Order: sequence, then structure tokens, then C-alpha cells
Amino acid sequence: MTNQVELTGLWAPRETLRFTPAAVPVIDGLLEYAGTVQEAGHQRQVQLHIRIKVVGPLAHAAGRQAAGSRIRVRGFLAPQRLGSRSLVLHAQSFEPASAESSGSNA
Repeated sequence: MTNQVELTGLWAPRETLRFTPAAVPVIDGLLEYAGTVQEAGHQRQVQLHIRIKVVGPLAHAAGRQAAGSRIRVRGFLAPQRLGSRSLVLHAQSFEPASAESSGSNA
């Protein structure tokens, strides 16, 4: 089975960079996506917000990104906590994205 997601959108940090008791850097934020996708041969408008968790060295890069900047995130989905139905995108790649590379995303 595969659990991989890639989204491009606008970054909205929810907190400042923090550190776990083991001194691992962590930052949580939201990615705002708005765009058009193909579904069953038709154009569909999609708007969503998804929670993002960035851990380790990538958290420093995420912490330097300005709110509202366009980013590309690749990672996997996991429950917010054990037994939760809420999903969080755990970033394995977090980078600035150009307007051209993000298609019709807002």
C-alpha cells in the first residue's frame, strides 16, 4: 500500500518553531489549496485546508517561510493522534513553489 501526498498551496504557520523533549524541531501549520482538478472528465473546483506537521531539519526551513507564501509539500497522512479521525499531512519534503509550478492553485 502507498501513502504519499503532494500538494501546493499557501502556508499558514499555526505556531512558532518548538522543540520536543528530545530536542527535535517541530512546527505545525496549515496548507490552503484552491484549484481545478479533473474528475470523470469534468473540471471540479476544490478548496481545502489541511494540517501539516513538519519535524526535524525541515522544520527550520518551514519556520523561515512567511505566512501566505506558496509552498510544495510532499509527505504522508496520519491520524492527528491515536484513535482520531482527523488527518495531518506529515511533511517529508517542504519547499517554496513558484506560481508556474502550482498550476491553478491559490
